[in-house]
Amino acid sequence: MINQLYYVNLPHLLLAKIISLIHENVDRIVFTLTCKRWFNERHKYLSFNTDIIKEIITKKEIDDSFLNSYKSIYIDSINRKNNYHLFASYGNSTDYYIELNKLPLIYNSIRISLPQEHSYFEEIYRLIPLSNITTLKKCQTLRYRLPENLTSISFFQKFNEPLLPGYLPANLKILSFKYTIFNQPIKVGILPNILEKLILDRGFRQPLEPGVLPTSLKYLTYHGIFFKVESLPPNLEVFKYYGRSLLKENDVLPMTLHTLTAPSSWLPAIKSLPNLKSLSLTFSHYDDETIDLGYLPSSLTQLEIEKGRYISTMPPSIKRLDLLHAEYDIDEIFKDRSQYQFDYLLNMLTEDYNM
Repeated sequence: MINQLYYVNLPHLLLAKIISLIHENVDRIVFTLTCKRWFNERHKYLSFNTDIIKEIITKKEIDDSFLNSYKSIYIDSINRKNNYHLFASYGNSTDYYIELNKLPLIYNSIRISLPQEHSYFEEIYRLIPLSNITTLKKCQTLRYRLPENLTSISFFQKFNEPLLPGYLPANLKILSFKYTIFNQPIKVGILPNILEKLILDRGFRQPLEPGVLPTSLKYLTYHGIFFKVESLPPNLEVFKYYGRSLLKENDVLPMTLHTLTAPSSWLPAIKSLPNLKSLSLTFSHYDDETIDLGYLPSSLTQLEIEKGRYISTMPPSIKRLDLLHAEYDIDEIFKDRSQYQFDYLLNMLTEDYNM
């Protein structure tokens, strides 16, 4: 009975935290019905997940609601919502209409799925600077000047237009070509000098020459085969490289890196990275490649290795470990098992020499 009393008398702050971890709104309502106190005090901790409310709720829809006990909480959650996304498309029906002389200020992102030849296509671009929209998703073309208030842009799958000076907004911080066929050269001065995140997909096979990437860049994804370490900006923190280029003996990676995906052949250069926390190693050329774990920095806490034969000792600092298609001597890589405390361990299709 005492334990049950403690359970019921959980503070509102903790109840609100528990509610935030429940995805479905119907499950949040069920939670409040667990006991009388939680129902009576629901206004002090309950909120609804507005991320799964896709449409704007009209006053009539709210008035017609049968959940009168939760109506005020629902309205309050809607009013607090600040991540509305506008989807402009062509169809025979719609759920909500807006006049095309302005975009509602509640929206902060937009995806334009209208055909480029549609009469409203260019008009929407003209209205974006007059709105609070800062994110453009699945951009189809650079034919129309992109608004300067955009800070994040992702492109449509078939986008492959050249990037020319002045095409990208000066305030842009996130630029994503993920899942696109984009394969146009990027020249010095094209990328905004405050850009922080750049994602280039596997279709991009152009070299990145020194000076192309701004010094502000902190996150980079790159698949190209023409990699030059001197092209990396000095303040890079996350680098996901899926190519197979080799590093020269004197190549030095940015000391600011804390997350890295790279070929296992880069290990000698990786050893000197003092801030590295997460490392994902891809194989370079051969499935039976030997990977010397002695090159791993002592700062490492998360490690994923795709395949290979492991030698030397695993750093005890690692808390999350993925070993895929690995070959190793368990007594060699884990000499003193008492030193290791894993939060997560995946050991898939491995072969222990001692088995």
